[in-house]
Amino acid sequence: MKPKWIIEDFAPDNSFGALADEVKRQGMECELIQYLPFQSGSYDIYDEKDCVIFQGSINLAQQLQRDKKWIPGMWLTPKNYECTKYYAHLGKYLFNSLYVMMPRAEVKRRMDWLYNECFGPYEQLFIRPNSGLKPFTAGLCSRLNFDYFWRWVDDFTEPESIIVVSTPKVVKQEWRFICTKDGVLTGCQYEKSREFKTHPGYPEKAGALAAEVAATYQPDPIFVVDICLGETDNYYLMEIGSFSVAGLYACNMQPIVGRASEIALKEWEEENE
Repeated sequence: MKPKWIIEDFAPDNSFGALADEVKRQGMECELIQYLPFQSGSYDIYDEKDCVIFQGSINLAQQLQRDKKWIPGMWLTPKNYECTKYYAHLGKYLFNSLYVMMPRAEVKRRMDWLYNECFGPYEQLFIRPNSGLKPFTAGLCSRLNFDYFWRWVDDFTEPESIIVVSTPKVVKQEWRFICTKDGVLTGCQYEKSREFKTHPGYPEKAGALAAEVAATYQPDPIFVVDICLGETDNYYLMEIGSFSVAGLYACNMQPIVGRASEIALKEWEEENE
């Protein structure tokens, strides 16, 4: 038995093509699929008793998690990627270490206090969802443009949804690491500029911090750790994320495919003993 892969073709920057090529190079089956939002799809690609690994978008991952019984399917334990969960374990590493968490409805009601008294005064604050499923895009929210920013938050969250608010900071560089409890498998630099750019490799200190984070907290057997370089030239944890729904960018695909397949097969064998 070898694991079979399902890879969603949804964003070239995610390097889905390179991942699929490496899966095939290592002698495993791989299906490239496309997700059709707002349309039903059965995705009857493999038998439900097969050992299957998914890599793609959050929306499709959630659908397949509901509809399929594949093992492992996707490594996506939503609760473990909530800020309320992993901040408790990784707080000392955080880039956005000065933060408050509030229900969405309270953030808007306490807007003046947040901008003027809680942190500030600041003209901008960094706002992100507590949920690792990213119901809205995190970013800097200007006080002058608060209502425009907030309409997207209103549309995709509930009044009681927890929102994380923190101070604005300068990010000089960012790296993505693919990790297990044993440390870093691979990593690369990425630039969130107008033209998204990625570069292989990473500084030793960034990799060391990612390994320390991975040894401290494991949301799933394989996961993503994002590290940044701050304005003071210190390294920090940006966030952790699910491997199954993460862009792999310029990472070395060989160790990712090899180790993910080993972990998946072990999970499948333990379930089918």
